Amino acid sequence: MRISVFASPHGNRSIDRYAHELAADFPPAIDAKIIGLQQSANLKGNPFDRSLKYLFIARKEQGDYNIIVSPDYSFLILALPAWRTIIVCHDLHPLIYRGWSRTYRLRYKLNLRLMRRARAIVTVSRSEEHTSELQSPCNL
Repeated sequence: MRISVFASPHGNRSIDRYAHELAADFPPAIDAKIIGLQQSANLKGNPFDRSLKYLFIARKEQGDYNIIVSPDYSFLILALPAWRTIIVCHDLHPLIYRGWSRTYRLRYKLNLRLMRRARAIVTVSRSEEHTSELQSPCNL
């Protein structure tokens, strides 16, 4: 069985470390592969890398099961079979914290809507259980 773990497309060290730890914790009989991409050096390449290019890579590198390690990359569900994909949700605070830009919050909410397609949404901390009661992605 092959599991594809989709890491950060823009070099988020915390998310990438989590993806590597997650992949390393699977039993030896399971082939867990970290999927990522190299960013373009130029400024115009970055948005392309984080969206369209990563979608193409996701479609090509999908496993028997897929794990998207952050809701920021929920758009990858568009290239993966939803019933074989789970999304790990680390932080829902931007939905209740009003200080960040409206465009960031809009992208975050759109990604949360895409999360509905996944087989499961998994939270990795106890503090998120309380937060998800305050603002459930299913109520957006």
